[in-house]
Amino acid sequence: MIPLREITAVNGQVYAFSGPDQAPRATLPRTSRHLLEALRKKIARIEHKDPQFNADNASPSMTCHQHAPWCFDLAEIDQHLPGHQLGTGAVHEIAGANYGEMPAAMGFAVALTIRLLGSRPHDPRPVLWCRQSSEASEFGQLYVNGLETLGLARDRLLTVSLSKSRTLLWTVEEALKSGTLAAIIADMDAAVCDLTATRRLTLAAGQINTPVLLVAGKPVAQTSSARTRWQVSAAPSIPPPFDKTAPGLPAWNIELSRCRGGKPGKWSMVWHHATYSFSLASTLSHRAVDLRSQTGPIAIAL
Repeated sequence: MIPLREITAVNGQVYAFSGPDQAPRATLPRTSRHLLEALRKKIARIEHKDPQFNADNASPSMTCHQHAPWCFDLAEIDQHLPGHQLGTGAVHEIAGANYGEMPAAMGFAVALTIRLLGSRPHDPRPVLWCRQSSEASEFGQLYVNGLETLGLARDRLLTVSLSKSRTLLWTVEEALKSGTLAAIIADMDAAVCDLTATRRLTLAAGQINTPVLLVAGKPVAQTSSARTRWQVSAAPSIPPPFDKTAPGLPAWNIELSRCRGGKPGKWSMVWHHATYSFSLASTLSHRAVDLRSQTGPIAIAL
């Protein structure tokens, strides 16, 4: 009886041999080498020898599917944008038109983010919202139920709150480099978002095609590398047709004050959270013209 020196299993087949010359090396399929290499990489990540969050770990669905354009789907607005769409691998600045309009700017940023997620249905990555503690203290914490009403599901949202602006900028840049996020929203002090800081974010965003939405409480005057610059203010919403006392859909007055390769413009728009879409609001009120009499003056309710 010849003693066995080694037992090898390859793809469900068991091989037993007594010496090195009898090893079934020729029968080892090539696919097993790829499997072993994948297992080695996974073990290295578990042992923290390799970064756990990087672009190599992204799902194949993130790269093999063609994404739809990220745009407003409104010709009146999209024609002002380069290529009729927003840039995904870029930085976009959104600011309240006046003091106190920060919530309106945040709501507009959420709507744009939801439009982005809708254009990438096969991308399961979450959205990171970085908040500066001072902004949260002044304008309040995020209300998850409200965000879900707008269309941003809670299982797609990660939040972090930091006290220092420079630390927040570093966090956004490092999060971009990880390649594990669909988009990043950052509401912070606009004074630190200078040309150097936004340029670093633009380079990082362009490498992985992930947009950054910088939200500020007041208009930004300094030079930056942002592709678009928006100013937002709240607008009266139209009540539902069957209940005049119920709150209406979110509405904003939007100004595109700066756009690389595009042209500025102003619009009033409404966000439809049921269909994740925008529509332009009428310049006149939703109320009808009131004809008091055929001969008397015409009263128009605006």
